[in-house]
Amino acid sequence: EIYAGRHPHVCHVVIPDLRVSQLHARIAPGEEDGSLAVHDLSSNGTFINGTRIGKGNSQVAKHDDVLSFVVTPHRDQLSGRWICADPAMTPHFVAYLVTIPA
Repeated sequence: EIYAGRHPHVCHVVIPDLRVSQLHARIAPGEEDGSLAVHDLSSNGTFINGTRIGKGNSQVAKHDDVLSFVVTPHRDQLSGRWICADPAMTPHFVAYLVTIPA
């Protein structure tokens, strides 16, 4: 399993933004083939495809799902790209495409 968050000595994926929790999410192999179990440890939110997991809850991420932290992304209907609901936010840390080999 890996941890994502701000804590540089504990997290495998370090996201240096104050809106991200020290330990934001725990990501582990899922029970289904080719999936990941994402456990939300945060106050500001962990999302899969724009749906909030909720602090203390887990959700399964599969191939091509979008895992994001802090803000809810949504898919633009014209371009098909994932964009942030907050246009003032710098998107470099917000969304990660979860690509799991089949």
